[in-house]
Amino acid sequence: MVAKVLETVNRAVELFNLGQRQEAMVWVSSVPLNTWIEMPDFFQAIQAIALAAAQELLETDKLLSREPETFELYCKYLPPVNQQQLWLSVVTARLSHGDPTGALLAACHALAAQPEGVSVQALMAEAAAHSGAFDAAVIFARAASDRIEDGPLRERMTQIIALENRSKIRHHNAGGLAVSLLHQAEAYRATSAGTFFYQKIQATACPDAAWQGLFDIGQCFAYQSHNRLAMIVFEHIAEMVPSAGIAEQAYDECLARAEQWTNQVERRVRKMQAEMLALLPPEGDVCADWDLNAAQTSPSQLIDALRAHGVALIRGLIDPAIIAQVRAHVFAENPERRFFKPAEDLPREVIVGLVPESIASTMRQLNLIGPDGGTSHGRQIFPNNLTAEDLLTTTYHQDSAVFYQPLINMWVPLDDCGETAPGLSIVPESTRQIFATRRVDRDSFENFAIQDPSFSSEYQETTSVAPVFRAGDVLLFLGTVPHRTHLTSSMVERRRSLELRFVKPSWIIESLNIV
Repeated sequence: MVAKVLETVNRAVELFNLGQRQEAMVWVSSVPLNTWIEMPDFFQAIQAIALAAAQELLETDKLLSREPETFELYCKYLPPVNQQQLWLSVVTARLSHGDPTGALLAACHALAAQPEGVSVQALMAEAAAHSGAFDAAVIFARAASDRIEDGPLRERMTQIIALENRSKIRHHNAGGLAVSLLHQAEAYRATSAGTFFYQKIQATACPDAAWQGLFDIGQCFAYQSHNRLAMIVFEHIAEMVPSAGIAEQAYDECLARAEQWTNQVERRVRKMQAEMLALLPPEGDVCADWDLNAAQTSPSQLIDALRAHGVALIRGLIDPAIIAQVRAHVFAENPERRFFKPAEDLPREVIVGLVPESIASTMRQLNLIGPDGGTSHGRQIFPNNLTAEDLLTTTYHQDSAVFYQPLINMWVPLDDCGETAPGLSIVPESTRQIFATRRVDRDSFENFAIQDPSFSSEYQETTSVAPVFRAGDVLLFLGTVPHRTHLTSSMVERRRSLELRFVKPSWIIESLNIV
């Protein structure tokens, strides 16, 4: 291989010195790019040849109308700054010649090279605006505007930002063309980031626009650690399509990566309170019973209890045989196991058995789906051998703040508990309030504990309930219900439990498709 590379370098340099730049690049491209990258002694010379060859193409064809694929190939050999400069010259030329679609494609290639470049973002906004991709235009104008010192250019970015009232994704009715473009883009994900971005943006510019194209671009930025840019993308989607919960969750993850804990918590509190109010407004008979018998329970009774109190306890709902199957699948090989996930550890037929029709019908009436394999889990607690994570669960928290989802939790004890084994303490609620919250431990999924003066220890003592449970009982509670592991000094036996979470469709991570 070394001998071949040396021969290639010598021949390419010889042709380059004779002014035969295109022929030189034929030799260069006969060796894989990764091989050149691994040989820095040669790679600098190769980059000089690629730059000259690319510039020669532009000298004879400023619009790059004849050999765009060849030009893109040459650019792959160049440092990002050179790629950006070359592609931006194409953007400018195509805009001046009235070719906004071609300008947008070139701008996407420049964006792929240097996403944080202010010149790239500004021209990206311009090209997107001219080609009717108004959502992308607004996003990149916002990204560029606060870093531009030039008055006229900043004013132009302000004008483009105003195009948000022409957003096409706000209708979020993703039709056939948009879906086709989204799928076509995936073919370029690993081979041409610029074309990938272009196809995804086109999916947001057609009449039946799909916001998912912008979401995929935002995810790319996030994976590449362009956190600020990713947040601008996700926030635009969240503003235009309030039902796009996964955009909110992606924005939330960016806040966590940036360690903007205060902003993250405040946003969760605000968003989840609104979502849960919309899910089940706190109206109805406050005298509705929430401690119910399985044989006499209907979906309407469950919804009445949830609406009035935020909780519904159904005694003896799950068949003991199903509970025994869960224990066998999870704990037979390792009785000391502390944590499990139904999506990974339980057969589908067992999960189906855990969700009786009364529960499934209730969730359907509330337009919830699931369970969510991403947030549903089970655990085992040993009172005399508590882990740090166990202790976190003994602090009051609200699931909608913890998991950042509008949800209902279906909590199932796998053992009798609440007397000699740890149970669950709940605070029934009828306001859908999310209390002021703080992060306890950034490495744990249950890391948001209530820290609100109004949620005092006196309030907890007068309003909290710690039922005695039997294996197979079911406690349904809204994501706004404060709860914690109930643990006293007299409790010495282990407790195994399972939590299945049902979520609004646009917020779910991984539906197990039982409901």
